[in-house]
Amino acid sequence: MNRIYIRADMNNVIATGHIVRCMSIAGAVAYYGGEAVFIGADSRAADMVCSNGYRHICLNTKWDDMESETQALIKLIKKEKIRTLLIDSYMVTKYYFDVLKDYANLIYIDDSADEVYSVGGIICYAGYYKKLGLDLKYDESKLMAGPRYTPLRREFWDNEKKDVNKNINNILIMSGGTDPYGFLLKLVNNLDLSKYNCVKVICGRYYKDMEPLKSFASMHDNIIIINHTGRVKKYMAEADVVISAGGTTLYELCACGTPSISYSMADNQMPNVNQFNEDRLIPYAGDLRKDNVVFNVMTLLESLCMRYESRIVVSSRMQELIDGRGAKRIAREILDKFI
Repeated sequence: MNRIYIRADMNNVIATGHIVRCMSIAGAVAYYGGEAVFIGADSRAADMVCSNGYRHICLNTKWDDMESETQALIKLIKKEKIRTLLIDSYMVTKYYFDVLKDYANLIYIDDSADEVYSVGGIICYAGYYKKLGLDLKYDESKLMAGPRYTPLRREFWDNEKKDVNKNINNILIMSGGTDPYGFLLKLVNNLDLSKYNCVKVICGRYYKDMEPLKSFASMHDNIIIINHTGRVKKYMAEADVVISAGGTTLYELCACGTPSISYSMADNQMPNVNQFNEDRLIPYAGDLRKDNVVFNVMTLLESLCMRYESRIVVSSRMQELIDGRGAKRIAREILDKFI
């Protein structure tokens, strides 16, 4: 059995993004007849991982101090006879990779290229990858770079051409795993709900304002609250416009071809939202930490309502950029070159 191990965490700080994209790669590995096993500092990701059919191993270490786990991980590498280890965390250090490099083939998902690590493979699917100079920094490592390597879930592997409606009737609002600034509730409180047939709000796994949001929705027939779900493609594809935080979700929206508006709430989202905005694919409404994002979203929403032809063009460009099969490309490269 061709087996890869994936080191990734999930909690109320880093939310679900790392685990979700790694499960996309794991699914593609399984598609090609391989197997993926997850390794976490703690067990908080275990339920999600195991419910999707993967084994999860808990190191019982600190997720935000990965250098302290190296000996425990080396012990596990020897016990499990791990040959290939895919690592997805912002908590890594150069020392971490230097210690592990002699024990397994290391592959790292790198969104920023702030440091050059001792790894055999680098995955960077961001649209801004050329700005990072990865080809110069990793001339001896296997580079899987650009949007064609975006690791989307299997439900996004095959996508129909988006049928763009002339009128914007159906809006979907998302914030990812968390909503620390209470954006979802603020936005629905300020939207002119009389303009839309349906406003769906997807609440992430760590959403904390469920009761006030449900209370508000109970007073409006056209608001639907959806608890965290791993199957969002249906909602994305049905929507006329999606309002979403930055992250892998924006790539999923491109695969669906659904016109969208982005916003940010963390530093690591900035390059992503800025690049989509610069490419005139997904307009950016600002940073929740400092900007009046609610006002900006409503302004951009009004603009999209009046630009039907532009939405058709943008939808087509989104689907040209992301075909949804990046996870399969990554899995094929790993299985061919690192197993």
